[in-house]
Amino acid sequence: MRWEKGRDAHIDYRHCPCRGFGRRDGAGFGLAVLRAGSGDAAGLRPGPGSQLILKCDKPGKHKVFAVIVTNTNLAAPMSDDQFESYPVTIRMDENSPWDDNWRFNDKFAMAVDQGNTRSLTRLLEKLDDASKMEVRLKPLKRSPTIIEFDVAGAADAIGKVYASCKDESPVG
Repeated sequence: MRWEKGRDAHIDYRHCPCRGFGRRDGAGFGLAVLRAGSGDAAGLRPGPGSQLILKCDKPGKHKVFAVIVTNTNLAAPMSDDQFESYPVTIRMDENSPWDDNWRFNDKFAMAVDQGNTRSLTRLLEKLDDASKMEVRLKPLKRSPTIIEFDVAGAADAIGKVYASCKDESPVG
């Protein structure tokens, strides 16, 4: 995974010691659990331009976050440590969707458990046993972006990222 100022954050699936996850031949899905920087990351890629990444930058409580990276502008360009809060709508399988607020930057939307915010816990509690996830990102003054992910078996990846972060997973 790389983070470069002004660039997409992503896991390079071609060069990592990856273990298949939710993979469907020809559909571009893949999951990797790898050592990236000072923490592990797990990522799911539905196709060109979009990824779902569960990441821990450094060990500690509430240091895990989920990021959806897109190839569309979600907000005005800003530095990597700045964000704006916008609504998202998430649906797992055929269950009713729910609305939440995530942090947006120009190329990503992020769910976190920091301060009073528990958007990551709400996501992971439902992602844990889901097969499909649809996310509608709704940035201000921009068209909604809808992304679908095949998330079957996510519980294993969630557990590994939290374990590498030396934190307790909100899903057990």
